[in-house]
Amino acid sequence: HITNTQNQLHNIGKQISAKVGMNPRPVSGRFSGELGRGLQAVAQMILNGVDAPVYKVTQEGFDTHSSQATPHGNALYQLANGISSFAQVMQRGGVWDKVLIVTYSEFGRRAKENKGQGTDHGTAGAQMVFGGSVRRGIYGTHPNLAGLDGNGNVRHTTDFRSIYGTIAQRWWHQPSPWSGKGQHPFV
Repeated sequence: HITNTQNQLHNIGKQISAKVGMNPRPVSGRFSGELGRGLQAVAQMILNGVDAPVYKVTQEGFDTHSSQATPHGNALYQLANGISSFAQVMQRGGVWDKVLIVTYSEFGRRAKENKGQGTDHGTAGAQMVFGGSVRRGIYGTHPNLAGLDGNGNVRHTTDFRSIYGTIAQRWWHQPSPWSGKGQHPFV
């Protein structure tokens, strides 16, 4: 597995050098911030024909334990701007139906504001899926804010493995590694 992964990375590196290197297809959009620049680079690779099944970009700024209002609003703005700019570029490039964006975080947030006007790490959070082939809608059950666990955490209503299992089966046409975790109709 490690050797196979290393070979895949080597081959993608060669593709990036050959297809994006000297004369890349330009990508114009209103990309800004860490996430925006990452998505702009991904758009450039996709539009220049780099054949990679997954790209990962990151954004900092959501770990808001104190004075949350302004930094959280800024982080959400960067997320919305980056995804919107990326989607517009993919639509203009004619590949939006072939792209799937999935957001995730390694932790959720607590429902109740702490004494520092922020929120602490929690056990549940929202996950978003975007793409031209994604069926619009809100999936899952609205969290019950009156039914928090003993630590003040929102109880999750959807197992994240069901989302990844759906992507494995319906997007990559692979068996779900988590059979029995349910399916989602978003793709």
